[in-house]
Amino acid sequence: MIKNTETLPLEQAMSGILALLAAEREERINPNKDPAKEPRKTEVILADSGMSPAQIATVLGKKGKLVSQTIIRARKKEQKGNADGQK
Repeated sequence: MIKNTETLPLEQAMSGILALLAAEREERINPNKDPAKEPRKTEVILADSGMSPAQIATVLGKKGKLVSQTIIRARKKEQKGNADGQK
């Protein structure tokens, strides 16, 4: 088991939960989205809700460095996809 010492304030935890629920709902009510587009990573959704990588790692039971790398890679992929779509 991974031990994390980062505490998670209740308000941030609730924001993260709401962000995940909203993202899940969007995926369910928009079935005609481009199937080639992957759903957003949980780590990115939680980061966008204001949680730090250390807090996300605590919630997901992952190492903080892995969470940070996942977020960075996902953001680069999103930027590349947006740039390709504008051409």
